[in-house]
Amino acid sequence: PRSLPPCQHVGSTLSGPDGVLRIAEQLGGCAMPASALERLVLPARLAGYNPAWLDELTAAGEVIWAGQGALPGTDGWVSLHPADTAPLSLPTPDEAITSPLHEAVVKLLEPGGAYFFRQIADAVASTDDTALVTALWDLVWAGLVTNDSLAPLRAYVGGKVRKAAGRKRPAVGRLQRKSGVERGVQ
Repeated sequence: PRSLPPCQHVGSTLSGPDGVLRIAEQLGGCAMPASALERLVLPARLAGYNPAWLDELTAAGEVIWAGQGALPGTDGWVSLHPADTAPLSLPTPDEAITSPLHEAVVKLLEPGGAYFFRQIADAVASTDDTALVTALWDLVWAGLVTNDSLAPLRAYVGGKVRKAAGRKRPAVGRLQRKSGVERGVQ
C-alpha cells in the first residue's frame, strides 16, 4: 500500500457513503473484477468499509454500477460511476447478444423503469427461469442492464445463487435498461 500514490486513497481515512462517492469519482469508469470490488478495491481505500455505504448510494441513484464483460465462472468486469458524470464514463454497451430471449428482455427494459425477476419472466413469457437468469447476466455483463443494488451481483459472484427452479426468486433483483444518458437507476 505504501508504494501507491496518495491520490489512490489506499490506506486513507475516508469512510461512509461520502467516502464511497469520492472513490467512485476517482475510479469512475475503471473496470475491475466484480469479485475484487468489495473484497479488495473499496476496503483498501475506505476505513472500515461497509457494503451498506455503496448500497445507500446505488439505491439513491447517486452511484451507478455497470457490467463491462464476463470473466470465467460467475465473475465479470464492473465499474462504478457517479450519476452526475456517468454519461462521460459509462462504456458503450455490447449490443452483440441477439437471441430472441435477450432481445425480448432488452425490448421490455428499453423504455426505462425497473422490474423484478418474476415481472420480467411474465412480460417476456419465459417459463425457463434458468435460461432467463443466464440471459439477464449476459445482458448485465454486456453493459445493457444494471440494478439499483449490488445485492444480486454479490450473490451471483459470491456463489450464493439459488438454483432457478420452479417459482424460487433468482438473484437478479430489480433490473433496468441502460441507454444513452438515461443509463442510471430509474
